[in-house]
Amino acid sequence: MLGDLDEELNAAGTSLVFAELKSPVRAKLVRYQLIGTLDPVHFFSTLGAAVEAYRTEFDADWRPPAPSGVTVPEAPGSGPPAAP
Repeated sequence: MLGDLDEELNAAGTSLVFAELKSPVRAKLVRYQLIGTLDPVHFFSTLGAAVEAYRTEFDADWRPPAPSGVTVPEAPGSGPPAAP
């Protein structure tokens, strides 16, 4: 079932990834042979590691939204080009 989902997502150009998977959960995936077809590079020890891998793979330069009432300046080069 999990393998089928992974294959369906891969066919659609989407990757199934896991972050912060607890040892008992991972052990059950292995025990029930649900992990065998999944790409080992799609397992991350932390959510931050998963996000960084995504940002690196897709050259994504973004920041989380600012808290309410706080203005965050745009990253250099992220806005429209300056008028001459």
